[in-house]
Amino acid sequence: MDQLINYFLPSKSLSKRLDLFELRKRKLFISFCLIALFSIVVFTISHFLGGKIYSGAINVAGAIIMLGSLLLYKFSGYYSLAASGFLISAVLVAGGQHYLAPSHMQSNLMWFPLIALLSYFILKKEHAVLMLFICGGIGLGSHIGPEFYPISGDQFNMADRYAVNILTIILSIVVGHVGGRYISKEETDTLKELEKKNQDLLELSESNAALLSILSHDLANHIHVAYGFGKKLDSCDLEDVEAIRCHSKVMNSVEQMKTIVDGVRGYTATKSGKINIHLSPVLIRESVNKSIDLLQKHADEKEVKINLVTDFEEDISISCEPISLVNSVMNNLLTNAIKFSHPHSEIRICITDLDDSVSFSIRDTGMGIPDDILKNIFDPSISTSRSGTVGEPGTGFGLPILKMFIDKYDAHIDVSSSIKGETGTEFRIHFKKWDTVAKR
Repeated sequence: MDQLINYFLPSKSLSKRLDLFELRKRKLFISFCLIALFSIVVFTISHFLGGKIYSGAINVAGAIIMLGSLLLYKFSGYYSLAASGFLISAVLVAGGQHYLAPSHMQSNLMWFPLIALLSYFILKKEHAVLMLFICGGIGLGSHIGPEFYPISGDQFNMADRYAVNILTIILSIVVGHVGGRYISKEETDTLKELEKKNQDLLELSESNAALLSILSHDLANHIHVAYGFGKKLDSCDLEDVEAIRCHSKVMNSVEQMKTIVDGVRGYTATKSGKINIHLSPVLIRESVNKSIDLLQKHADEKEVKINLVTDFEEDISISCEPISLVNSVMNNLLTNAIKFSHPHSEIRICITDLDDSVSFSIRDTGMGIPDDILKNIFDPSISTSRSGTVGEPGTGFGLPILKMFIDKYDAHIDVSSSIKGETGTEFRIHFKKWDTVAKR
């Protein structure tokens, strides 16, 4: 059975890359199509041997369409069209047989719920619902149609009725049993394969994490040594202009590498749970002022003015972790605002007291963020690094790290930006008040 099913699967060049569930769905289509063909062949032989030409002709037409559906899928890869063709041909065969003798072959009606159930397994949900209505409509039409438009065709005596009904019941039971067993087998095989893939991914993830830890640790050692010696040279009297220029470039490069390595180490450590975040009451205005004090020098170098606005007098406690709030959240946002602001511009920071939360926003009127970068701005797996308005380098790690801590605080962040005019970029964070969290 498996070899026959694999034969009707299209070549890789004709089918898109399928996940396990899609591949299972296509195998089910092929298997039920083959089972239906076998059933129709049995009925066709029975009808022709009994002289039932019309019934046999309906079966032959249905078998041709089903076989055509299989071949269509094999040679073109058009799955939805092939599966729909198979199901509709099965409904038409069952409906046509019942139309010829509705009062004699009530067992034909047993095929309709089976076909409707089958459509759920091999079609999309919305298509399966449509097939349910088609089955109901054709089944009802084949039952009441002969009362208004009778067809004088095959004649069925009592023996014929019993033979066809018994054969229909036996085949429907066999089809249900074989189909059920195959579905169960496919489910088991799919779950086993998923479990194996999950295990492989887990091992790969652990291996990558270990490699990243080793690399960042070893690189950090050498970078910190180079950084230390570079700082010592700052206090030396360098008279050669070229030596001073080279020393400045080396120090900038080492600082950038140090920032990247420290960011990676902090991100992986927090993600893996090695660094625990303990939430506590943190004064938000005080934290923002700390960040401004740390980065004021960079803002002054670009002659960027930082304007802090609050709508309250007494500082408010929010639910956060104080060190990461300043170093990884506020510093990241303010660094980016300065980096992407034009010289002689303004950065506006607003803190607003809401009922159960505190709204923090930081807005610049700089170069803005393109849409293709904006949609992936918090994704650590996609590079979003850009140079600033005067060529300042970036790492792309800052905002994913920031988002990770925002999630740890159970806060919410959103961003709006435009590259047109002087709109710039605005980040908004809603922090929970400590009093609100403490009452729970």
